[in-house]
Formats: sequence, structure tokens, C-alpha cells
Amino acid sequence: LYFDLDFSDILSTKPLTPEMKATKVFKNGKRVHNPSKSERIKAFLYSQDSKRLDSLIQEGQRLYREYCIPYFGEANCITHTGYGLHIHYWLDKNFPQKDLPQLKKYYKDFLLYIKGKEKYSFDPHCGDIGKRLTREIGSINKKGSKNRKVTCLHYNESSFLDHKKLPTLPSGSSSSSAKTPKKRKRIPIELVGEDKITYESKGQKITISVHEFYNDYSNLEDSDGKVRVRLEKVSQNSLNGF
Repeated sequence: LYFDLDFSDILSTKPLTPEMKATKVFKNGKRVHNPSKSERIKAFLYSQDSKRLDSLIQEGQRLYREYCIPYFGEANCITHTGYGLHIHYWLDKNFPQKDLPQLKKYYKDFLLYIKGKEKYSFDPHCGDIGKRLTREIGSINKKGSKNRKVTCLHYNESSFLDHKKLPTLPSGSSSSSAKTPKKRKRIPIELVGEDKITYESKGQKITISVHEFYNDYSNLEDSDGKVRVRLEKVSQNSLNGF
């Protein structure tokens, strides 16, 4: 079970400071002259020295203490990714798949509960329980102009999350009444090194193998740490962030 807190979500609930308003925003090497609030916040975060983000780390830890611990207990691992916190709870390897829908609903309701209290919450798109990939401790986050090392803030391997003993959430935090769009059924495919990927660089689309892409990824990513790509055997249409 994984919780992803982005520092930009914390700042988005507050007015822009003069320093944020004065921060220059660039996209694909070009100046953005009328950036959105979200773009200004991200540019501000990317430009800051690590020490200046300490208050946001403390705010994330407060969220963990006041909400995660009372409902989920002590986390197994908490990492600082450079621009946010990742909080991990380990499930027993024998976790029954039949209990997955119920735990996913509890997870969504929990995030709604926090948002109702704080006006922001953990990323609601990280609810793919048991499958989430995250940044490894010691790896380098290359978003923005400053490289930041992923560090471990807390580690405990002595227990697993007991999903059958989660306390009842306060009334009014249920997602059951919200209308959710019908999702397309996703069919897993096997990816091999010889498969072809098309990516965009300086306005040109270039096709290489998955193996080549993996080896050269750090040289291809943009200022947000992403590369716009598509997998040729799946689609010949638009490129998506990777």
C-alpha cells in the first residue's frame, strides 16, 4: 500500500508568494510568459535548495502522524524523493486477492477524508495496490534544474499491514456516492528489449528499441524527468509521458 505526497499539492492550497510569482517558468527550453499557478509552484520547487524544502517535509510528516498512523499504524518505509514523500505499508505475500476491492475502496475513502480536512491529500492515482513502482533510495531525481538524491526518512521491517483490522473512517468520507467513469479494460503485455519505442526529441520523432531506450533514458528525459513516448506494438498514435 503506497501513499504519494507531492509538495506542490501542499503549496497549491495557499496563495502564491512574491518569490513564487517572480520565478521564471520554462517549458522545453522556452520561457512561459503567462504560467498557471501550478506551473509557477513547480518551477519554484525545482529552483529551491534542499534546505528550503524542510518545512514541506515537516508538513508531510505531520500528515503521516495525524492521519496515517491512527488508521494504518507505523509505515514500513518513508522516502523523501526531493519534491515529495512516499509512504509504504507492506502487505503479507499471502494477501488474498479477493480482499483487494475492499482495501482499494478504504484507501480512496481515506484520501477523501484527508482532503476534506486539509484541502489537499495524497495522490489519488496511486491506488494500484501491490503493483506501484517508486523511486529507489539512493537514486537521483532529475526533475528541474537541481538533481536531488532520494533519501530514507523512516524504515521498519518488523510488521505487515493487517488490512482486516483497519478502523472505521468517519462518516461522510465515502467515495461510494461519487460517480466514477467506466474504465477501459487493460490487458497486460510482455515487453522485451527488441520491441520498438518512438520518442520525441527537439520536435523530431525517433524510433529505437526498448533496450536502447532503457540504457539512454537519463540523457533523454526533460526537466520534469519524463520522456514523451509510445510503444509501437500497442499504438501508432500520440506520445505519452513516461
